Amino acid sequence: MGMRVDIVTLFPEMCQQVLDASIIGRAAKRGYIETHCHQIRDYTLNKQKQTDDYPYGGGCGMVLYAQPIADCLRAVQREVAEQGRPAPHIVFLTAGGQRYTEEHAKRLAQYDNLTLVCGHYEGIDERVIEALADEEGLSVTGVELAEKNGFLELRVLLRYENETGEAVVTIGGE
Repeated sequence: MGMRVDIVTLFPEMCQQVLDASIIGRAAKRGYIETHCHQIRDYTLNKQKQTDDYPYGGGCGMVLYAQPIADCLRAVQREVAEQGRPAPHIVFLTAGGQRYTEEHAKRLAQYDNLTLVCGHYEGIDERVIEALADEEGLSVTGVELAEKNGFLELRVLLRYENETGEAVVTIGGE
């Protein structure tokens, strides 16, 4: 059984297309990795499928609010458990987070199950991060990216360097 990677995002279709058409897609066909993309909007409780709100406690901009992310992560945890796998390691990706390094890549590659939450807008409601994150704020750069949806981090994080199934990921080919 290969590594399972779940991606929680507002853009699962775009995400899955990239994963299916890449080196990761070939690794998946060979059973080295299993990817699942989850739509955060599917877990909202309002009829508008709204996922953003003003930050809890005030502040500028909009953030992804806690409830749909928490419910989506709980659903992923159930799916993983039903497969008989250990609980996933949950990582929140943010544009302004800690710089992602090769050391992060090697460490994350050791997990059998990895769940990546892609941020959007000005970030993610801190309450869900505090409640469910094993790690937070990984970013491919040390500066704020123009693209504030966490997707750039995801593409870099899941880049395979070889086809042996070894889960080695690198920073933009370095």
